[in-house]
Amino acid sequence: MAIEEKSIQRSHSLRLDSNKALSMSGVKNVPTFNDKQIVVELGNQNLLVGGDNLNISSLDLEGGTMSANGHITSLRYVSPHDAKSFFSKVFK
Repeated sequence: MAIEEKSIQRSHSLRLDSNKALSMSGVKNVPTFNDKQIVVELGNQNLLVGGDNLNISSLDLEGGTMSANGHITSLRYVSPHDAKSFFSKVFK
C-alpha cells in the first residue's frame, strides 16, 4: 500500500505600514535577502519584497513570523521556480 504525501499549505497574512514596515505570518523560510530584495518562502509560493534599505528586524521560523523595515516598493507572489530563476539572472 502506497502512502500519498500531501503538501501542507500554510495560510499567511501580512501587514504593510506606510511602505516602511512589513510584518507577516506563515513564513516557512527566508532563503535570500539583501538591501534591495527579500525572498520569503510561504510553502507553495514565494513572496518577493522589493525596495531600498531593506532590513529583517525579526525572524522566527518556528513560529512562522517575520518583520522587515526599509522603503518597501513592491510585494510580488511567484512560484518557487520563478524566484530561483529571477535570482540567477540578478546575481550573475
